[in-house]
Amino acid sequence: MKRLRIKSLRNQINRLFAKSGWQFISRKTLERFILPNRAGLAHLDLYHCLGEIIAPNQMSCCLDVGANIGQTATKFRAYYPNSTIYCFEPVSDSYESLRAATESDSKIQCFQYAVSNKSGENVQIHLHPDSQCHSLRISPHSTGAFEIVESVTVDSFQKSNSLPIINLLKTDTEGFDVEVLQGAKDSLSAGIIQSVYVEVCFDSSDRSHSDFFAVAELLEQCGLSFFGLFEQSTRQNPHQLFYANALFISRQLK
Repeated sequence: MKRLRIKSLRNQINRLFAKSGWQFISRKTLERFILPNRAGLAHLDLYHCLGEIIAPNQMSCCLDVGANIGQTATKFRAYYPNSTIYCFEPVSDSYESLRAATESDSKIQCFQYAVSNKSGENVQIHLHPDSQCHSLRISPHSTGAFEIVESVTVDSFQKSNSLPIINLLKTDTEGFDVEVLQGAKDSLSAGIIQSVYVEVCFDSSDRSHSDFFAVAELLEQCGLSFFGLFEQSTRQNPHQLFYANALFISRQLK
């Protein structure tokens, strides 16, 4: 009887807080979504959070734009065993490393394209001492060297490959992500792309990352809503957010 009274009281409290948009969850449930602290910050786990919206075994297609040497593709494979993963890496050295790292997986396909808002053009990729920082956007730390690579848009790739659904589009292009998303507007607006995971910053003077508010405005217009921030990085002041990865979800899934 006492246990029933406690359960009834808990349900009444939950209903009261739900009216204000709050929800209680157990510590055990919460811990599934939180990664261990890093630099004083607790980090949400992308794969658990996204898995509550799109079941991992239903992930059939992922796009990895700015794949570098395959770090994200191998994570996608671990969490999404049924997915075909399309990787885009324009720089020759990184592309060869990407192919070597993924060649044993027939469902990971690699393309040496620069993903942009225009398709079929030759563009300059500016090289950086850190291979993860190569970009179509020149930065003060660029080496001065560059490669010429053909560009492609997400929309043109989706059409030419007859992709009926893209469950997850990840883009990390060192400040060029708005242009990547501009080249995906048809697929986004049509609901073909269900979620977007994009590296963003919160300082408009930061040219190495994409402005969160510009990304959010574009995606909101295409029917996706902001879900949350992951893998946050701070400046020397631990209370100042530098950049993070933002997840946006199609409103059709809510």
